[in-house]
Amino acid sequence: MISSKIVCCNCGKEVRRDEWCWRDDCGGAFDILLDLRGKKFPELIDVREESIRRYVSFLPVAKLPAIHQGWTPLVRENISGVELNFKLEYLSPGGSFKDRGAYVSVAKAKELGQRGIIVDSSGNSGIGFSLMGLLSGMDVDVFVPAYAPEGKKNLLRLL
Repeated sequence: MISSKIVCCNCGKEVRRDEWCWRDDCGGAFDILLDLRGKKFPELIDVREESIRRYVSFLPVAKLPAIHQGWTPLVRENISGVELNFKLEYLSPGGSFKDRGAYVSVAKAKELGQRGIIVDSSGNSGIGFSLMGLLSGMDVDVFVPAYAPEGKKNLLRLL
C-alpha cells in the first residue's frame, strides 16, 4: 500500500480518513498526497487487474466493489494521415468516464457507513452515481435541472 494523506489546499491541515467531509473548516478543497519515494512501476499498480482496481493503492478507499469498472478499449485510427486514439468510454456500465468517479465515491460513502448519497447532475454523472449505487446497494438521490436532456432524465427514472 502506498502511504498517503489528505490535506486542505488552503491551510495544509491533514484530514481524518474515517469521517466524511467535503471541504475543510476553512473552506478549502482537499488534495490527496501520495508518498512515491523509492517506489517502482510494478509496486504502484496491480498489473494483473484489468479494471480500476489496478490502481487501488492510489485510491482513498479500503475496499472497492466487485463491479467491473474502467479498462475501456482504446482504438487507433489513421484519418487523412493523422494518427488518432479514441477511448471508448461509452462502453462503461453507465456510458461515461464519470462512472469511474462515481464508483470510487460510492465505495467511500459505504466505507464511511453512509446509507445514501445526494448528487446534482444534468445527466452522465447522475447516471453513473445511480448505477453504482444500485449495484452497491446504496440509495442515491439525483437532483436534475429542468433543462437536462429528456433521454437522460428518463434513464435516471429507471435507475
